[in-house]
Amino acid sequence: MDQNNNLSNLGPFRAIASWMVCMYHSSFIISLYYPTLAKMLNWGQEGVYVFFVISGLVLPWSMVNGNYEWKFAGKFLLKRFTRLYPPLVLSILAWLLYFYNGSGYLDWTILKKALDTMLLIVPFLGSEWINNLYWTLFVLFQFYFFQAIAFPFLANKNSWVRRIAFLSTLGLSFVALLFPGLKDFKIALTFHLPIFSMGMLLCLYLKKIIVFLEFFVALSLATLTSAYLTGNLYGCGYHITIVATLTVFGVLILKWVPKWLDFIGKISYSFYLIHGVVIYTVIYYLPEFKNSTYGSILTFLLIQVIAILASWFFYNLIEKPSANWAKKISYKPGLKED
Repeated sequence: MDQNNNLSNLGPFRAIASWMVCMYHSSFIISLYYPTLAKMLNWGQEGVYVFFVISGLVLPWSMVNGNYEWKFAGKFLLKRFTRLYPPLVLSILAWLLYFYNGSGYLDWTILKKALDTMLLIVPFLGSEWINNLYWTLFVLFQFYFFQAIAFPFLANKNSWVRRIAFLSTLGLSFVALLFPGLKDFKIALTFHLPIFSMGMLLCLYLKKIIVFLEFFVALSLATLTSAYLTGNLYGCGYHITIVATLTVFGVLILKWVPKWLDFIGKISYSFYLIHGVVIYTVIYYLPEFKNSTYGSILTFLLIQVIAILASWFFYNLIEKPSANWAKKISYKPGLKED
């Protein structure tokens, strides 16, 4: 990758991450007839952490390009909100449409889930997401607020300020341990800070703010912290750390970008948001088709194709306009931040 140019090789990683999650969520369709394959697809849930590494890279990248300062925090948050929130809301409406026309079951309980999810207040009320994938968006918005405050420290030209800020960030990863009553520790940003930090370090290195030695030492610390936190303290295993670390080195090494993966990468946010609706809509209208050896795998493959096509429509109708609106929000006139 050209360290001074852009992030043009991220498309395949976004594509793989979104597809991993889609295949994981639809793997139950083939679990009865292809249990080994379904078990392998369990790794797909870690596609979330590929996204978190990429977010940790892309977000500070735009902040460096925009010469971000604390006085721009309002515009920064508005920019991110404009980029991601409208597609999020429309994807929730798609779920309501499924419940109304698909399952034929839409009551106040579902409407409340939709509203709580739309406002991202589920963790505060102890209610339920309309679909469980939205917890990741809750974490992402937490990360935006964190970056709005911490970025000037983390990307500081003074090496000691930068290093202390980085070590403090890793220290914050253990804050959730002070709240043993927290049922779902994954909704807290602190649990994911080592993963986001890997992307942040990659940004600083590619932007030549830090040299390779500092990058390597800091990345090692972030990796060890992630492994200890997720593998030992929370008992989640080491697959989260493995996937995140492979993503970092993949971004560093990958030079060639397949066009078809780049296309899916472009629509990956839409893919991520609406694949669940596609899965359950297909199953609803083809309830018996999956109940055979060949029917289950064909249903599984059909879902992948329809999800990509639906994501392409959703991207052009919803996500692309939101992205264009967000681009118009600039910290300073004439600066290109994305």
